[in-house]
Amino acid sequence: MRSYLEVGVYRGTTFQQVMLPVRVAVDPQPRFDLTSLPPGARVFVGTSDEYFAAERETPYDVCFLDGLHHFDQTYRDLVHALTLCPRGAILVDDVVPSDETSALRDMAESQRRRSEQSDPCRDWHGDVFRLVPCLYDLHPELQFVTIADRDNPQLLLWKPDPDVPTVAHEGSKLNRYEQLEYRDVFADGIPAEFRPSDEQGGINRAIAAIGDRFRSIPAKPRRSP
Repeated sequence: MRSYLEVGVYRGTTFQQVMLPVRVAVDPQPRFDLTSLPPGARVFVGTSDEYFAAERETPYDVCFLDGLHHFDQTYRDLVHALTLCPRGAILVDDVVPSDETSALRDMAESQRRRSEQSDPCRDWHGDVFRLVPCLYDLHPELQFVTIADRDNPQLLLWKPDPDVPTVAHEGSKLNRYEQLEYRDVFADGIPAEFRPSDEQGGINRAIAAIGDRFRSIPAKPRRSP
């Protein structure tokens, strides 16, 4: 495993902890020093749409999607990421909001409500949760689990068959998911269609499914000091 793409890096905490030879970050306003990046690391300053429009060939082994917390944008990022990472694993953040206010699509509205209620919580996950029912219904070519035993659950997904294309759905097929509300999905906790799993169990499933794809990839030779 050699290459990593992260969409939405903010202060770069996660990005700078990933130790792979090739690392690419995408963010319109990264808030960390870009002048002293390690070898193999690159930051694209722009939106994810701009990045995927410009980059159509670089393959990735792992992608982490944590950009704009909107269902439609995250869905678009995922479809694009799958074209560059058909053989690897993709992690999607913010798929399980902490509460109904956290699940509001508009960040300013979420913060306003918390302020009115004197709520000390500042969580905002947006409506990314709508992505999971969409994938469950419309994308049988994907396998996924929701790692649910963490403070911030995340979706881990992969393709059992990397040669099967993922085609984006539009219009009325997506509109039904845009109407889903937090209470519709999480009235009884994380639903079964999210395929909740503990972290190690989810990772083990992904490794069992796609691990062999990377064992034949030679490690990049290290330069002599």
